[in-house]
Amino acid sequence: MRKTYLLIYLCFVLTLLGSLEGVTHAELAVPVGAESLSPEEWASIEGQIAAVAEPQNSDLTSTPIAKLQATPPIVNDNLGWVVSVQGDIAAVVGNGPQAEGRVYIFYRNFTNGIPDAWELARLITVSESGPGQYFASDVDLYGDLLAVGSGGIDVNGQVDQGMVHLFARNQGGTNQWGQVKVLTASDGTTGDYFGYQLQLNDDWLAVSAPDADIAGKTNQGLFISLSAT
Repeated sequence: MRKTYLLIYLCFVLTLLGSLEGVTHAELAVPVGAESLSPEEWASIEGQIAAVAEPQNSDLTSTPIAKLQATPPIVNDNLGWVVSVQGDIAAVVGNGPQAEGRVYIFYRNFTNGIPDAWELARLITVSESGPGQYFASDVDLYGDLLAVGSGGIDVNGQVDQGMVHLFARNQGGTNQWGQVKVLTASDGTTGDYFGYQLQLNDDWLAVSAPDADIAGKTNQGLFISLSAT
């Protein structure tokens, strides 16, 4: 199931600021300009912008320090659908106006040297995606690897079987993110949604297939551990 925008926003804040034990939702202020939005909308800021915040005083209330936006902006892109942040790199998913999906790679302090400035560095799409395929239903950064799960991609005519793409930084050139591997389930079938969610850690990748049928039990679902190397 898709992460809620509220959790995405909190993850953005906490990941950028490091470990802030004891922080609760009540201690995080609503971003400027988002007072009229529901919590589910905070991360996307009206669908095209993702917010980054930092504490401004001892009580850990937060105000935005940057808004990450596609260039040029795309109507109904839903930038901020899913987010993964590691250090000075952010992978931000735009679901796309036709649910085709794309991943924006932002770097902090990339070229202009302005403190806390985030720049769009790369845009990742894949040939397997298209309208309604939901490329990048989940993403996870770890080291120089980016795992992108796509639970809605069709595989060999199997609708919504799903797949996972692995990208590596500097693959194909400095600060490029080149594709290094495509993973599918050997026993996958229609409607498994393999890759709907995932987690990358060290050399291992955990992948969900939430609607997979197991031993005759419909939509039992499972997690699959795979080598990421």
